[in-house]
Amino acid sequence: MNFDDSYSFIYSPRPGSPAADLPDDTPQEVKLERLHRLQAQINQQCGKISQQMIGSVQRVLLEGVSKKNSEEFYGRTDNNRVVNLTSNPEQVGCFVNVRITEARSHTLRGEILHD
Repeated sequence: MNFDDSYSFIYSPRPGSPAADLPDDTPQEVKLERLHRLQAQINQQCGKISQQMIGSVQRVLLEGVSKKNSEEFYGRTDNNRVVNLTSNPEQVGCFVNVRITEARSHTLRGEILHD
């Protein structure tokens, strides 16, 4: 399916759900191995998609000041990628067009295109 994000966890019974009363005969080590394999595949796909975004222009909703650098801002693309960039406070809460310049392990870098 080429997913690029996943909220994946090892199965645990949820009280009150039909599955909570079913036997669970899958060893913990097998569960962990499956989870790690799934997450590695998704991380690889995420990296590939991020690399393909370099050079593209993305519509980004500017959300606020970057958590790691108070002189920068961050926003999200339509496909929920975090982009860090230089901006000004007046643009927070607005959509801006951003050229993606770099793909990092969990974020993108970009620059705002001005009219």
